[in-house]
Amino acid sequence: MYFDEINFGKARAELESVDYPELIQKGFLDPKGIIKPLINDSPYLVLGYKGSGKSAIAEKIKMESDPESGVMTKIVPLSDFPFASFGKIMAGKEEPEAKFPTTWSWLILLYFLDSFSNDFASSNQKDTIFCRAVSSLSQLGLLPPNDLNTVVTKSSKHSFKVSLPKVLETTFEDTTVPSEMDMQFRRLVDHLKLLIFSFRSPNRHILIIDGLDDILLSKEIQYQSLSALVYETDRLNLAFKQNGVDAKIILICRTDLFERLPGPNKNKIRQDSSFELDWYDDPRKPRNSMLVKLVNLRATVQCGENIDIFNAFFPKDVNHTDPADFLLERTRHTPRDFIQLLNHLKPFYQRRTFTHSQILSGIRQYSVEYFLPEIWDELAGYVLREHFDIFLGTVGSLRRRVNTYPRLLRAATSTGRIQKADFDNLLLALYECSAIGNRWIDKNSGEQRFEFKFRNRHSALGIQNDIVLHSGLWKALNLE
Repeated sequence: MYFDEINFGKARAELESVDYPELIQKGFLDPKGIIKPLINDSPYLVLGYKGSGKSAIAEKIKMESDPESGVMTKIVPLSDFPFASFGKIMAGKEEPEAKFPTTWSWLILLYFLDSFSNDFASSNQKDTIFCRAVSSLSQLGLLPPNDLNTVVTKSSKHSFKVSLPKVLETTFEDTTVPSEMDMQFRRLVDHLKLLIFSFRSPNRHILIIDGLDDILLSKEIQYQSLSALVYETDRLNLAFKQNGVDAKIILICRTDLFERLPGPNKNKIRQDSSFELDWYDDPRKPRNSMLVKLVNLRATVQCGENIDIFNAFFPKDVNHTDPADFLLERTRHTPRDFIQLLNHLKPFYQRRTFTHSQILSGIRQYSVEYFLPEIWDELAGYVLREHFDIFLGTVGSLRRRVNTYPRLLRAATSTGRIQKADFDNLLLALYECSAIGNRWIDKNSGEQRFEFKFRNRHSALGIQNDIVLHSGLWKALNLE
């Protein structure tokens, strides 16, 4: 098999699992062994930066789940989530911190009720109240909840709220229905919790909530509602365990988003219940990199025999550097970056060992068509597109890969199109997504030191040091 015949994967795990399921089934690398604990144990929060393989984890769990295996899994995407309608489900005067957890419970419990209703091994299939609840909510168009956006929209409408007394009376035989709509809704959610907590089955039910990468954060309601999702997920998972219900919610979230959410106890959740994806390895041993192992595993799956693509298709060195290391340095050490770089090399491969020129041509295409747009996608919702374009124009005009903060600030603000505060905010966002880093001279050794967020997740931008442009952007800005 030739290099251009190897399918390294797609940019989206959801599409990859449909078009090339074998890459998820057999070409999935789990370096920290998190799949089994996510399915069977307490951790439920998966944190990782954009492109780190979070959605691939969701697809892997779903692929390994079916009634025969005793695990039933549903993935719920939050892309294009209707935050405005979400905030209207409980429209009273209470603070969001009081309303949003109940609203999330409602949505989550609907998914579990639907999953439970399709579990024919459960003893609850003969329970009268259980069956009445499924029937009533089906008649309202809330079951099955295949489309979260539709469920949110229907739940926020006045017609749904008018039907609440009847649902409570006929389904749960509640004869003391409150007159106030929000209280009726709370009562319904409380009844559903009791129903869900009494569920028993030999099967395990998992709900994976994904797609937070697609949410553009621009309003406070988004932060408040997603924070409530995290805390309500934590409470429900604990309640499932306390009540002996074999069910679990898995939440997949960008690290930078999680860190921006309000709430006093996030670190407790992070310590007790999370896995964090980090693919960065010692650059002095590139062949031992998890990313190199990942792409070689995927090549091996398709070739039918063990293969090291760097031995098979690349020269021994590129600019006196191991080819694996040379390519890795053009990425932020994430599966998406590395796979897309290899994909962009394919058009320049001529069925023999890559030449130096061909590799550079592939890197240019990757830089222009993937890396630069990917950086913007990660910044969207945090900074204005106009400000990002000003930064690109500034760096392009200076013709330098390395600049000082004063030099960048003078050049960027000289036209009056961006103010210092906005420029500083832009630099912080660029550092968070590893588009820029820092360089300084070590006082002891006299050697140059570099720091990027993908290398050290706890690092912060230092404007007293030189500011370095990530090498993945060099060719897109004609700096190489």
